[in-house]
Amino acid sequence: KLEFEQFFAEWESGNNYDTLYVGISDDAGVTWEEVQISNGVGREGRPNPEVVSLNITDWVTDPTNVQIRFRWDGNWAYGWQFDNVSIADLPPNDIAATAVFRGDYANAYVYSMVPQDQATEFIIGVATRNIGFNDQTNIGFDWTITDPASGTTTGSSSTTNIALLSNGEQDTIWVSTGVTPTILGNYTIDFEVTSDQTDDEPSNNTMSDSH
Repeated sequence: KLEFEQFFAEWESGNNYDTLYVGISDDAGVTWEEVQISNGVGREGRPNPEVVSLNITDWVTDPTNVQIRFRWDGNWAYGWQFDNVSIADLPPNDIAATAVFRGDYANAYVYSMVPQDQATEFIIGVATRNIGFNDQTNIGFDWTITDPASGTTTGSSSTTNIALLSNGEQDTIWVSTGVTPTILGNYTIDFEVTSDQTDDEPSNNTMSDSH
């Protein structure tokens, strides 16, 4: 696998004018295999840094002569930052949580306030990517919500899961939690993605959101 950390700064979030590519060559740059990393990637709701992991097995016939290039096709962006580039063995089973979401658009993303007696249920989601070699099946996530007043937690597991993700594929799972906030304060939501396989790298399975 080729793995690196990235962050992307753009002028207008979600404008779809900026595209990131990684190219692989094993013949001194005569020919290249190129994969699109992101299209219209923004800063909103993305980790910093974001780990990108690519299976390059099929593109490398001569492992002694590998070259890598990063290409940014940009119009409305400040730049593409990446660091800690490495080539390493691809683990057999590795899923990762890449972003977490709350489905309440007005409270999560817009500068607005809602009266306390109009509070709505937490609807949450996780973007999950398979960065291992094997197919992953029955991908879901466990979640807990911590109340800011009592410190008590409510939690459960997703029931409508992703049936299968092959290497490099990503999808998002949404859950209606049944939990409606009753007081003002920061509610912490912890996420942990799961699958039927035993994960070789469980450290990238968890993310948190506090709002």
